[in-house]
Amino acid sequence: MRALCLIDDGVLEIQRRTLPELRRGWCRLAVRAAGVCSSDVARGFFGGARRWPLVMGHELAGEVVEGIEGLPAGTRATVFPLLPCFACPPCAAEEYALCGSYDYFGSRRDGGFAELLDVPAWNLLPITEGVSFDDAALCEPLAVVLHALDRLEPGEGELAIVGDGFLALLAVAVLRRTRPGLRVTVLGRHPGKLARAAALGAEVVGPEGAE
Repeated sequence: MRALCLIDDGVLEIQRRTLPELRRGWCRLAVRAAGVCSSDVARGFFGGARRWPLVMGHELAGEVVEGIEGLPAGTRATVFPLLPCFACPPCAAEEYALCGSYDYFGSRRDGGFAELLDVPAWNLLPITEGVSFDDAALCEPLAVVLHALDRLEPGEGELAIVGDGFLALLAVAVLRRTRPGLRVTVLGRHPGKLARAAALGAEVVGPEGAE
Protein backbone atom coordinates (compact mmCIF):
# COMPACT_ATOMS: atom_id res chain seq x y z
CA MET A 1 0.00 0.00 0.00
CA ARG A 2 0.99 3.66 -0.30
CA ALA A 3 1.34 5.92 2.72
CA LEU A 4 2.26 9.58 3.14
CA CYS A 5 5.13 9.47 5.62
CA LEU A 6 6.65 12.28 7.64
CA ILE A 7 10.37 11.48 7.56
CA ASP A 8 11.73 14.73 9.04
CA ASP A 9 10.46 18.17 10.01
CA GLY A 10 8.64 19.49 6.97
CA VAL A 11 9.60 16.50 4.82
CA LEU A 12 6.83 14.23 3.52
CA GLU A 13 7.39 11.22 1.30
CA ILE A 14 5.03 8.72 -0.32
CA GLN A 15 6.28 5.26 0.61
CA ARG A 16 5.25 1.72 -0.25
CA ARG A 17 4.50 -0.30 2.87
CA THR A 18 3.34 -3.81 3.72
CA LEU A 19 0.89 -4.33 6.55
CA PRO A 20 1.50 -7.15 9.05
CA GLU A 21 -0.96 -10.00 9.53
CA LEU A 22 -4.28 -8.68 10.76
CA ARG A 23 -4.62 -9.03 14.54
CA ARG A 24 -7.50 -10.84 16.20
CA GLY A 25 -10.36 -8.43 16.92
CA TRP A 26 -9.08 -5.87 14.42
CA CYS A 27 -10.40 -4.86 11.00
CA ARG A 28 -8.58 -3.66 7.90
CA LEU A 29 -9.95 -0.35 6.67
CA ALA A 30 -9.57 1.14 3.21
CA VAL A 31 -9.22 4.83 4.01
CA ARG A 32 -11.59 6.92 1.88
CA ALA A 33 -11.22 10.33 3.57
CA ALA A 34 -8.79 11.84 6.09
CA GLY A 35 -8.78 15.37 7.46
CA VAL A 36 -5.80 17.57 8.20
CA CYS A 37 -5.92 18.83 11.81
CA SER A 38 -3.90 21.82 12.99
CA SER A 39 -2.08 19.34 15.22
CA ASP A 40 -0.94 17.54 12.05
CA VAL A 41 0.53 20.82 10.81
CA ALA A 42 2.34 21.36 14.11
CA ARG A 43 3.48 17.74 14.13
CA GLY A 44 4.70 17.83 10.58
CA PHE A 45 6.33 21.24 10.30
CA PHE A 46 7.07 22.63 13.76
CA GLY A 47 8.89 19.86 15.59
CA GLY A 48 5.85 18.25 17.15
CA ALA A 49 6.35 14.68 15.93
CA ARG A 50 7.04 12.01 18.53
CA ARG A 51 9.01 9.95 16.03
CA TRP A 52 9.99 9.58 12.40
CA PRO A 53 8.88 8.11 10.12
CA LEU A 54 5.26 8.80 11.01
CA VAL A 55 2.03 8.44 9.07
CA MET A 56 -0.18 11.20 10.43
CA GLY A 57 -3.96 11.48 10.24
CA HIS A 58 -6.47 10.89 13.03
CA GLU A 59 -9.64 12.27 11.43
CA LEU A 60 -10.65 9.55 9.03
CA ALA A 61 -13.31 7.30 7.61
CA GLY A 62 -13.31 4.39 5.23
CA GLU A 63 -14.62 0.99 4.24
CA VAL A 64 -13.83 -2.31 5.93
CA VAL A 65 -12.06 -4.68 3.52
CA GLU A 66 -11.25 -7.40 6.07
CA GLY A 67 -13.68 -7.55 8.93
CA ILE A 68 -15.04 -9.60 11.79
CA GLU A 69 -18.50 -10.71 12.86
CA GLY A 70 -20.63 -7.60 13.20
CA LEU A 71 -18.26 -5.53 11.06
CA PRO A 72 -18.05 -7.42 7.77
CA ALA A 73 -16.26 -6.32 4.62
CA GLY A 74 -18.13 -3.44 3.03
CA THR A 75 -19.02 -1.77 6.33
CA ARG A 76 -18.62 2.01 6.09
CA ALA A 77 -17.14 3.41 9.28
CA THR A 78 -15.41 6.29 10.97
CA VAL A 79 -12.56 5.82 13.44
CA PHE A 80 -12.29 6.79 17.10
CA PRO A 81 -8.52 7.50 17.10
CA LEU A 82 -7.80 7.03 20.83
CA LEU A 83 -6.52 3.58 21.79
CA PRO A 84 -7.00 3.13 25.55
CA CYS A 85 -4.97 0.65 27.56
CA PHE A 86 -8.14 -0.78 29.21
CA ALA A 87 -6.05 -1.56 32.31
CA CYS A 88 -5.77 1.69 34.30
CA PRO A 89 -8.35 3.07 36.79
CA PRO A 90 -9.75 5.68 34.33
CA CYS A 91 -10.30 2.95 31.75
CA ALA A 92 -12.02 0.78 34.37
CA ALA A 93 -14.35 3.74 34.95
CA GLU A 94 -14.79 4.11 31.16
CA GLU A 95 -13.10 7.52 31.31
CA TYR A 96 -10.97 6.61 28.32
CA ALA A 97 -9.86 10.17 27.58
CA LEU A 98 -8.05 10.11 30.95
CA CYS A 99 -6.13 6.91 30.19
CA GLY A 100 -2.55 7.19 31.40
CA SER A 101 -1.10 4.73 28.88
CA TYR A 102 -3.06 5.44 25.73
CA ASP A 103 -1.98 5.08 22.12
CA TYR A 104 -3.28 7.28 19.32
CA PHE A 105 -3.59 6.94 15.57
CA GLY A 106 -1.63 9.56 13.67
CA SER A 107 0.66 10.67 16.49
CA ARG A 108 1.86 7.84 18.73
CA ARG A 109 1.29 5.25 16.00
CA ASP A 110 0.75 5.45 12.26
CA GLY A 111 -2.57 6.87 11.20
CA GLY A 112 -4.87 7.51 8.30
CA PHE A 113 -2.76 9.21 5.62
CA ALA A 114 -2.47 5.82 3.94
CA GLU A 115 -4.49 3.59 1.67
CA LEU A 116 -5.10 1.00 4.40
CA LEU A 117 -5.17 1.06 8.20
CA ASP A 118 -5.67 -1.74 10.72
CA VAL A 119 -8.09 -0.66 13.45
CA PRO A 120 -9.49 -2.46 16.52
CA ALA A 121 -13.17 -3.23 16.03
CA TRP A 122 -13.83 -1.29 19.27
CA ASN A 123 -12.62 1.90 17.53
CA LEU A 124 -14.88 1.62 14.48
CA LEU A 125 -18.23 3.42 14.37
CA PRO A 126 -20.42 2.34 11.43
CA ILE A 127 -21.97 5.12 9.34
CA THR A 128 -25.11 5.06 7.24
CA GLU A 129 -25.25 5.32 3.47
CA GLY A 130 -26.58 8.86 3.77
CA VAL A 131 -23.32 10.09 5.33
CA SER A 132 -20.39 10.73 2.98
CA PHE A 133 -16.89 9.62 3.84
CA ASP A 134 -15.80 13.27 3.84
CA ASP A 135 -18.44 14.14 6.43
CA ALA A 136 -17.75 11.00 8.48
CA ALA A 137 -14.08 11.95 8.72
CA LEU A 138 -15.22 14.99 10.72
CA CYS A 139 -16.74 12.90 13.51
CA GLU A 140 -13.70 13.31 15.78
CA PRO A 141 -13.60 17.14 15.72
CA LEU A 142 -17.41 17.23 15.83
CA ALA A 143 -17.35 15.08 18.97
CA VAL A 144 -15.01 17.63 20.58
CA VAL A 145 -17.47 20.42 19.79
CA LEU A 146 -20.49 18.47 21.02
CA HIS A 147 -18.74 17.62 24.27
CA ALA A 148 -17.87 21.28 24.87
CA LEU A 149 -21.42 22.42 24.11
CA ASP A 150 -22.88 19.72 26.36
CA ARG A 151 -20.75 20.98 29.23
CA LEU A 152 -21.66 24.58 28.49
CA GLU A 153 -25.39 23.87 28.11
CA PRO A 154 -26.17 27.09 26.19
CA GLY A 155 -29.69 28.40 26.59
CA GLU A 156 -31.60 30.79 24.33
CA GLY A 157 -29.79 34.06 25.17
CA GLU A 158 -26.43 35.05 23.74
CA LEU A 159 -23.17 33.20 23.22
CA ALA A 160 -19.80 34.54 22.05
CA ILE A 161 -17.24 32.25 20.45
CA VAL A 162 -13.70 33.60 20.61
CA GLY A 163 -11.80 32.43 17.55
CA ASP A 164 -12.89 31.58 14.03
CA GLY A 165 -11.15 28.24 13.48
CA PHE A 166 -12.73 25.05 12.24
CA LEU A 167 -14.07 23.98 15.63
CA ALA A 168 -15.70 27.39 16.04
CA LEU A 169 -17.40 27.01 12.66
CA LEU A 170 -18.59 23.53 13.61
CA ALA A 171 -19.98 24.97 16.84
CA VAL A 172 -21.92 27.60 14.90
CA ALA A 173 -23.34 24.96 12.56
CA VAL A 174 -24.43 22.79 15.49
CA LEU A 175 -25.94 25.68 17.44
CA ARG A 176 -27.93 26.94 14.48
CA ARG A 177 -29.62 23.53 14.29
CA THR A 178 -29.98 22.81 18.01
CA ARG A 179 -30.47 26.32 19.45
CA PRO A 180 -32.12 28.39 16.70
CA GLY A 181 -33.14 31.10 19.19
CA LEU A 182 -29.61 31.59 20.52
CA ARG A 183 -27.72 34.68 19.35
CA VAL A 184 -24.22 33.53 18.39
CA THR A 185 -21.35 35.95 17.82
CA VAL A 186 -17.96 34.86 16.51
CA LEU A 187 -14.94 37.02 17.30
CA GLY A 188 -12.10 36.34 14.89
CA ARG A 189 -9.41 37.75 12.64
CA HIS A 190 -9.66 35.84 9.36
CA PRO A 191 -12.04 37.47 6.86
CA GLY A 192 -12.72 34.25 4.97
CA LYS A 193 -13.54 32.29 8.10
CA LEU A 194 -15.68 35.11 9.48
CA ALA A 195 -17.56 35.17 6.19
CA ARG A 196 -18.19 31.43 6.58
CA ALA A 197 -19.41 31.96 10.16
CA ALA A 198 -21.79 34.65 8.92
CA ALA A 199 -23.06 32.36 6.18
CA LEU A 200 -23.76 29.73 8.85
CA GLY A 201 -25.89 32.23 10.74
CA ALA A 202 -23.58 33.86 13.28
CA GLU A 203 -22.93 37.51 13.89
CA VAL A 204 -19.25 38.31 13.44
CA VAL A 205 -16.75 40.76 14.89
CA GLY A 206 -13.45 41.31 13.09
CA PRO A 207 -10.02 42.53 14.21
CA GLU A 208 -11.06 46.18 14.37
CA GLY A 209 -14.09 45.44 16.50
CA ALA A 210 -16.51 46.26 13.69
CA GLU A 211 -19.13 43.80 12.52
